[in-house]
Amino acid sequence: MRYVMADIHGQYAMLETMLEEIAFGADDQLFVLGDLTDRGPESLAVIRFLMRQNNVQVIRGNHDQMILDYFAGKAGARERWMRNGGGVTKEALLALSNSERLDILDWLASLPLYILLDEYILVHAGLRMRPHTSVTDLLAQQELNDLIWIREDFYAHPAVPGHKVIFGHTRTPRLWGSNKAEIWYDPVHHDKIGIDCGAHALARGGRLACLCLDDNREFYVPSLVP
Repeated sequence: MRYVMADIHGQYAMLETMLEEIAFGADDQLFVLGDLTDRGPESLAVIRFLMRQNNVQVIRGNHDQMILDYFAGKAGARERWMRNGGGVTKEALLALSNSERLDILDWLASLPLYILLDEYILVHAGLRMRPHTSVTDLLAQQELNDLIWIREDFYAHPAVPGHKVIFGHTRTPRLWGSNKAEIWYDPVHHDKIGIDCGAHALARGGRLACLCLDDNREFYVPSLVP
């Protein structure tokens, strides 16, 4: 089976529970749509676990990019990362040996910004629509900032004909316009699926969500059923 989740945000215990819930095995495949770190308590545990998995593909999100920007010494990177909950992750990374820290940074830098999977386009934040001759042409035109940061300019408009874009980044209660922390299916254009149900915001009813692409089953931690 093929599964998709996003925005784990350091919630390693929730990730473990989710993998047990879906009975994830060696013959399955998991796609994680970025934002592995920050805000939750165990960012390094999430990274270390995912780095070891042969049947997991990870896409880079804005929080993952903020790590890279900080350690590359980019102007304003520290302030932006700290504003977005990166303090604990920063200290944890600085406490590592140079060798392990470089391994993690190299791995994060190697992550793709999108994956084209049959009729699905997997991306962290979304796409900016531009004139294009094919879906591969459109993807090649995308800019980093849009792929990892875009919001309304993507989800409020039609996306790619013949494809469904699965994305994280924007919490689904915002997409639903309510407190509904469930996977969002675009009710207007029917071409987008939002799966960031706010795992980092448990106090506000957030959950880690996972979607099975082969049978459309939805999974949540904590469960929707008490």
